[in-house]
Amino acid sequence: MSGERQDPEQVIRDWLADSAPDRAPASLRETLEDVTTRPAGNSREQLGARLPRLRLAGGIAAALAILAVVSSSVYIHATSNVAGPSAAESASLATPVGPTATASVGSEKQLVGDWHLVDTQMVDDQPGAFSQSMVTRVVGLSSGGFAAFVFDQAHDETVVYGSSDGTTWTSVGVLPTKHATVTSVTDKSGTVVAAGYAYDNAADTAVAIAWVSSDLRTWHASVLPASINVGVDMVAAGPGGFLAYGHDLTQQSPGNATPSLLFWTSADGTTWRTVAGTGYPNAWPYHLYTNADGYVAITNISGRIQSWTSVDGAAWIQSWTSPTDSASYYSIGGPDMTTPDGSRVMFGSATNFSTNSVKWTSRDLVRWTMSPAQITPIGTDIGQAASIPGGLVSASWCDYGQATAAFCLITSSDGRAWQQVPVTSTLARVADSGMSSWGIVSDGAHVVVVLHDNGDGIHFLVGTTLR
Repeated sequence: MSGERQDPEQVIRDWLADSAPDRAPASLRETLEDVTTRPAGNSREQLGARLPRLRLAGGIAAALAILAVVSSSVYIHATSNVAGPSAAESASLATPVGPTATASVGSEKQLVGDWHLVDTQMVDDQPGAFSQSMVTRVVGLSSGGFAAFVFDQAHDETVVYGSSDGTTWTSVGVLPTKHATVTSVTDKSGTVVAAGYAYDNAADTAVAIAWVSSDLRTWHASVLPASINVGVDMVAAGPGGFLAYGHDLTQQSPGNATPSLLFWTSADGTTWRTVAGTGYPNAWPYHLYTNADGYVAITNISGRIQSWTSVDGAAWIQSWTSPTDSASYYSIGGPDMTTPDGSRVMFGSATNFSTNSVKWTSRDLVRWTMSPAQITPIGTDIGQAASIPGGLVSASWCDYGQATAAFCLITSSDGRAWQQVPVTSTLARVADSGMSSWGIVSDGAHVVVVLHDNGDGIHFLVGTTLR
């Protein structure tokens, strides 16, 4: 790559594809309801055989892997190679298989039932795919329903799929940018903002981009003000608009724990400006929250959990730190969940607890209280979880490290005591197939576990909330 600085606007002009066809804006709910009732003739054409996977070239290949690590939060998030159904096939991109799960076990009422497996034609692949990382984005929308961002290698475009129930998925739009990688998605008041970067494999350059839509169909792409080879790690919706952070991909590596972050703000998701981020440390945020006062970032620096607050992302102050006794080392950063009483919950570890696993709880997202976590079966890892009516649900690995280790689902009403969902033939098929869970999301009415098979195929394990 030449040492001469390139103009981001010029680079992106070479990547922007034609916009999706214009149509009158619809609400997100209208779009998702429409796609589940659309006739088969409106489904996406067959994309044909899968093409060879492209790999990153040049000096920023290893650095881009950081985006996969940092953005692997619960709303997973994903981009893939897709083979869609032909016009003669069903409008659904996916086929549900297997029986449903029982709604109760003994006297314990289950929080989620009707579990069924949805086999899709999506494949987790894209230009610059990360080794051992999943890059398809799947999110539960605050207005209800789901969206998935899936890379179509045959057409070199990122297709947006919508679903009102997690089972039937239909293409509804296309991002107007070639070589697009979506690393984070958020939504607020009917506006969906996706962020990431566009990467040119031949030129070995990346440009930070945000995409915004009010209906998932028509998208507007905006180049964020930054040098070449900067990517967006995460975007969040706050009281005054949206805040995003990212980093220079050429200066970081997955083992570097002291990044130099960049911050951007936008009132509408379309026009972005750089802000200083004064006072923020050189540390990756485990989570970027929003509350009535602005933004909260959670970091772990040398075994100490810290909360950093900002009104607008431009200036940050340290507002809380975990206990400072020298005998303990703390971790945090598991899934971000909300319990029925409104508390926010994350998981981690502490060396001063015999069980090691701990639960962190907060009412204001700034100050956190630690307590032991009671996880059943013993050895279960709560690495991915979602909030649902009545409690929490986690896609986990039960009896981790044992010969009996297997995929399982567990639920909790408070985040402290957990119970395993009864194993049905559907869940047994998932465990026996070797599929791995890469995330779990919910829109309140449904739960979707994103599964990845050994051939990079994407499957959805879908349940219905019972409270």
